[in-house]
Amino acid sequence: MKTIFKITLLFLMINAFQSCAKDDAPPLEPVVKAEPEPENLPPSSFSIDVTTKKNTAQISWAAPTDPEGDTILYKIMLGDSLVTEQSETNIEFSSLLFEQEYQGKIIADDGNENQIEVVFNFTTGILWLTQYESNNGSGNGYAYEYDISEALSAIVFTRTNERSNISYDNEGRLLSFKDISYNYNNNGLLTSISDGSGLGDIELLYDDEDKIRVLNLTRNEPDRQNYISRVKIDFFYNDAGDLVIMNRERRYSRVNTDGNVFQFNRQRLVYDTSGNVVESISEDSDDGVTYTESNKFVMTYDDKKNPLTNIIEKQIKIDFQLLLGLTNVFDPLNFSYLQIEGYRFALNRGVHNIKSQKFFSGEDLLLGYDYEYNYNASGYPISARAVDNEGKETFPRWTYADGQ
Repeated sequence: MKTIFKITLLFLMINAFQSCAKDDAPPLEPVVKAEPEPENLPPSSFSIDVTTKKNTAQISWAAPTDPEGDTILYKIMLGDSLVTEQSETNIEFSSLLFEQEYQGKIIADDGNENQIEVVFNFTTGILWLTQYESNNGSGNGYAYEYDISEALSAIVFTRTNERSNISYDNEGRLLSFKDISYNYNNNGLLTSISDGSGLGDIELLYDDEDKIRVLNLTRNEPDRQNYISRVKIDFFYNDAGDLVIMNRERRYSRVNTDGNVFQFNRQRLVYDTSGNVVESISEDSDDGVTYTESNKFVMTYDDKKNPLTNIIEKQIKIDFQLLLGLTNVFDPLNFSYLQIEGYRFALNRGVHNIKSQKFFSGEDLLLGYDYEYNYNASGYPISARAVDNEGKETFPRWTYADGQ
């Protein structure tokens, strides 16, 4: 019993001692957390201006603001390639490909692993054709001349030096080519074409979608025993808006009447997926209802740039499958054209260069050509080997501005 009492007393004494020790311990210091370092923010966004001229591009941008005032370095990317790193806010790209789409980006880096990037894109200018030669060294072909603003001003037949001047109105629309003049309505639609002979002008009529639907031409030539002819062409389009059928009705007479002899023919056009005309089929009819094929052109194309397409679309700006009143000076390899009472209409065939063209009458091949091209770096033809259906070879050549 005494033993138990002693142990209990000892325990109480130890417990009291520990309590006194705790009361005598100094208070704990409060834990102070360190303030976090301020976040380093990326530079602000910025805008990019792009100016192109021929095959160069000038890129400039407004300097972004860095919140911490860090020095900004710019990484310039063109495509997937790093062009340079610099502190300046402009750069010029030169010796690019012509008529080529480019994309790039500018990455602004503040040196603290903070970046912001802005994308830019542009398309370089057109490489204008200055000369076509039908056979290398022959001197036979066409020279294409431009004014100081790069507008096509004349085409010269190099063998005879015959010059066909070209003029435009204030809106940049074709006003005249050689002796052919073009007239427009207040909506800017081409409404009539005249060859200056006074014998008869072409009249064009449109639908509500501004597509040419009817061509009318009355030709009166008193010197040919009072010869008179009246031509009407109806135009039909597919769902994609491509011209697919031209129905021509022609009345003519040797006496000055409305005409008592009828002719009917039509032209059917077939396209590939790129919009190139691959078949031009001529058909004749006795009654304007039932047609029989008389001849056809069959054509294939490459996938490169056709320099004449740019002249047609960007210079004379004829957005139609027929080059109304224009000859094949705008497509020297083109043998497919229409002759309508003294007016010659070349076929606007497509955006690419012709690889082969064959002219059939029924099943008989009357004329054919195959072409093998050499191209420059931008994808324009510079020379070709042409072989006709009898094996005769010629070597066309193309020359461009700036010695390209």
